[in-house]
Amino acid sequence: MGDVYLAQRKIKDIKQKVAIKILQLSDSLSKERFSQEASILSQLSHPNISQFIDADFLSDGRPYVVMEYAEGKNIAEYCHVNHLNIKARLSLFKSLCKAIEHAHRNLIIHRDIKPENIMVNEQGDLMLLDFGIAKIIQDSDNHTKTQMHALTPAYASPEQFMGKAVGVSSDVYSLGVLLYEMLTGVLPYDPKKYSPIEFEKLLKTINPSKPSENTSPNISKNWRSTLTGDLDNIIIKALQYDVIQRYQTVAELMDDLNRYEINLPVFAQKPSTSYRFKKFFKRHK
Repeated sequence: MGDVYLAQRKIKDIKQKVAIKILQLSDSLSKERFSQEASILSQLSHPNISQFIDADFLSDGRPYVVMEYAEGKNIAEYCHVNHLNIKARLSLFKSLCKAIEHAHRNLIIHRDIKPENIMVNEQGDLMLLDFGIAKIIQDSDNHTKTQMHALTPAYASPEQFMGKAVGVSSDVYSLGVLLYEMLTGVLPYDPKKYSPIEFEKLLKTINPSKPSENTSPNISKNWRSTLTGDLDNIIIKALQYDVIQRYQTVAELMDDLNRYEINLPVFAQKPSTSYRFKKFFKRHK
């Protein structure tokens, strides 16, 4: 998308580390449109979202944005290095969901949810980066002419990949991919193995494997057993090709994860008497 620089912002005696992102766009991006997007992003205020600080154009016409700098490891690496258990990973993931839900309430869709855009520091605090930058790129005249998509194929929803309109459920899909990776160590699909046309067909015709059946070799049998059932069903529901079959909001996804953790029946599972009894028994042993 562009070049990123670490810089220091100084106001009187206050110093602050910031990230300056220079986007690979020229004057084809309307200054008025860019200013509108920057104004919307500046209104986001959440402890788990990197604060938008400033935006403008360089003398050569390239737009830039200044964001709060986030230190730490990306969320996938953090989980691996710190050997987090499933409960801790779900807790971290739900913190991310709350940040994204906050943005959705402000009518902003992230469009590029992936590990590299989610940093976790040594204290375990999560910071989500780059809200709205994908939209700024997509809104440029240059993007419209070349039909290039500002996305990361492995984490993009099918509608993003095919250049269709996106909504909050597109972020839900990307969250499903991320949770799949956080709990299994692998991706549901690997786009590097396919051409863009083959990958588009794959998304449309083949459902992803259940997480419990598709893990990295170092995942234990007990871990896979924990994934079997509700967590399998929750993630697969988030990864549905048809938008209507997915969770319609991030809040719905979080609600099912909360229900799973307190042994209530989840909505991703088809209801049955035996399933409800099993859940009741777990709650009242």
